[in-house]
Amino acid sequence: MGTVTNVAAGEQSSLELCIDRAERREDHYSIAQFVHTHDREGTHLKLTIFNDNAGADIEFTEGEWYEVGPLRPDVYQGTVGASPAGSCTFDRIDLPDEPEGLSDGSAGREGLFQQLAGSSGRVALDIETIQHADDEEIDEYRDEHDGAVNPDHFSLVCAGLAYQPSATQQLPSPPVAEQVIFAADESDREQARAIGQIAACLYAWDADTLLTYGGQWFDLPVLNALWEDTSHAHPEETNAAMPWPLATRTYYHADLNKPAIRTFGPVTLGDAATECNAGPVKAIRWDAYAHDLDLPAWRGEFDTANEDGGSWDEPEQPTLVGTDVLHVGEQYLRADENDTDAQTVAALQALLADYAVDDVRPLFRMATDKRFAGHPALALDNNWE
Repeated sequence: MGTVTNVAAGEQSSLELCIDRAERREDHYSIAQFVHTHDREGTHLKLTIFNDNAGADIEFTEGEWYEVGPLRPDVYQGTVGASPAGSCTFDRIDLPDEPEGLSDGSAGREGLFQQLAGSSGRVALDIETIQHADDEEIDEYRDEHDGAVNPDHFSLVCAGLAYQPSATQQLPSPPVAEQVIFAADESDREQARAIGQIAACLYAWDADTLLTYGGQWFDLPVLNALWEDTSHAHPEETNAAMPWPLATRTYYHADLNKPAIRTFGPVTLGDAATECNAGPVKAIRWDAYAHDLDLPAWRGEFDTANEDGGSWDEPEQPTLVGTDVLHVGEQYLRADENDTDAQTVAALQALLADYAVDDVRPLFRMATDKRFAGHPALALDNNWE
């Protein structure tokens, strides 16, 4: 009988699985339900059951054990998943309520992955960017290129990083190191330099797990694309001794958005942090910084241009949100060409730095939540999509 390790290795397998939660998809034309499970070692596995699959009509109950198989592997976007093969069956069995656990904290044969609970040192990462294309154009490109990012669509503004040397460090304790790395402008030279500095941090810190929230879909693909696009043109500005791909290859990546969705359903970072007693994420007030940006006016222009009916309940609200960073970040990166005064530049940098750090601090406590413990953090050197 196999385990999630076999699925992660791309093997069609039969597994003993415990039901954690089932989601009926009445609104989907082909998917009957998503079923969140764990195996005997406690590792999470997401089953996608289609309308014509075995199991489509089963009303699954939390805590029930099934022998399921054969299953087709489906490892994608930070989730180890599977779907029933044509001859798949679901047979109820009796197994202990608690998983056996893993003596070494890792279920990953040949380093495919490790359980989040088995990680040691951790680095949390969040990037802030500006866009050079609208969402529709960006999404269309990614749909046509298997999720890959067009580097011409983004520029890096900054990256917030934090480091905690031990997963068992007494919480709530702050990370032992925090750093915000800025690009000075949108030039290829500056973009390459900033990503090289991020890589240097990842290499210098004694850690094996990279924590993000939504990083599998956004942060890492954007950094990968920008590195590939800029580092070859300006190798003198990159950290030649530790390029981005080499710095990340020793890490397992845990996108905490995945176990958060698994546990709570679709949820923002702030709400997930609150559910995990890791927050709430602090509200950063844009009006507390000495800049001259008129964010309410920009918000109105943004909503009109995007015809989205309004991204803000109150355009005058003082809390900085993700969409605001498109404007604040653009004004920061273009400060030289706009001849922005030094006080405003310093205020914009402080605002962006506080916002970036605020997004990474909760990730350490979230990663210790028992409901997330079996999440398989995937090895970055396997080039998971």
